Amino acid sequence: MKSAPLVVALIVSHDGARWLPQVIEGVRAQSAPLRRVVAVDTGSLDDSRRLLTAAFGAQSVIAASAATSFPAAVTLGFDAAPDAEWLWILHDDSR
Repeated sequence: MKSAPLVVALIVSHDGARWLPQVIEGVRAQSAPLRRVVAVDTGSLDDSRRLLTAAFGAQSVIAASAATSFPAAVTLGFDAAPDAEWLWILHDDSR
């Protein structure tokens, strides 16, 4: 039997505290197995980083500057998940 692929959820956030609770709930409700969650926060001034850290742990959250573009944030997350076979890319307003 073939094992499930190594799936990593990557959440990119910038001042997304308004939407993150629903995103976090959606990630947790997935029936497909996730290897882990990596979050990249791009200089949020709201509670985004705190919400991500509370949900997934400090080791899962990468702090980047506010000048970090979405593609650059995805690259940071990808670099933090070198064993991922599939990378599920979410923005802070995606559920």
